[in-house]
Amino acid sequence: MKKLSFILVAFLILVNACGPSVEGETKEWEANLKAVEKAKADYPSFASLLDTKVAEAKALWDEAASVSDEKAKAEKMSAANALLSTECVGNLIGMKDKIKEVQENLDKVESLRKGKEGENRTYAEDAITDAEKALTAAKEALTGSSCDDIDRAFEKLGTVVTDLTTAITKLSASETVTDSTKTNANTTNATEVKMVKCEHCDSKNEATNEKCKNCGAPIK
Repeated sequence: MKKLSFILVAFLILVNACGPSVEGETKEWEANLKAVEKAKADYPSFASLLDTKVAEAKALWDEAASVSDEKAKAEKMSAANALLSTECVGNLIGMKDKIKEVQENLDKVESLRKGKEGENRTYAEDAITDAEKALTAAKEALTGSSCDDIDRAFEKLGTVVTDLTTAITKLSASETVTDSTKTNANTTNATEVKMVKCEHCDSKNEATNEKCKNCGAPIK
């Protein structure tokens, strides 16, 4: 029984330790406010929306100040922070880094696809096309003022990052097709498919056959 009680107490301590804390939420609040101000400077068309979100978050933050219970206070502070770090606002703040991530992966794929052929190159080219479209959509969304456009653009950027990463893995595992390899392959294919006519029965035979498959006459 004592052992069980000890485990229960340890579990409760762990749960509380993993939850939000007043100190941690205060640091996050300060960081979020700075990030919002930077976003306002970077994307002026969203300034009004960001001011509205800050006002909503500040109302919750001020309510938290009057809560005496530390856990409840931290939870309300966490809710205030969430308004400035998730959904449209969070996506807007994180858009620049996400665009940079896509561009870096895009550059890698474009470099790795050189000299590659087959399904892996096709996959890479499709990923490149999608990434370029996603980057264009993201840049257009940033010049507007629609949260829906921002959310869709951010989600698409996340998807193409996954596709580009997969393309990098596929291309890295593929062999590079050199000019000599192509020449040898073409020569081999030409030999394999070259056909000749039998002088006796006019049947078509592979050039490598010694005798006609139809009549058995020697192939010259």
